[in-house]
Amino acid sequence: MPPVEETIHPAIQGLKTICRCNNIKHRTIERVIREGARSVAEVASKTTATTGYCGGSCTCTILEMIEKIEDEEEGG
Repeated sequence: MPPVEETIHPAIQGLKTICRCNNIKHRTIERVIREGARSVAEVASKTTATTGYCGGSCTCTILEMIEKIEDEEEGG
């Protein structure tokens, strides 16, 4: 069975809140990664994700997104 994220329609996935502290959506983080952000620090500087009062509980999710998008862009 595929992971839940792979079964969610892309339009719905884009609306998912990744950073709850700063209300940053999946689509926003995906966009900055596709535009060239390749580290959590770069994503944070462009979106404020990971900079909220929780101390970055969304960091792991952002790292997974970076890895997935890099793999897609490399053809893997």
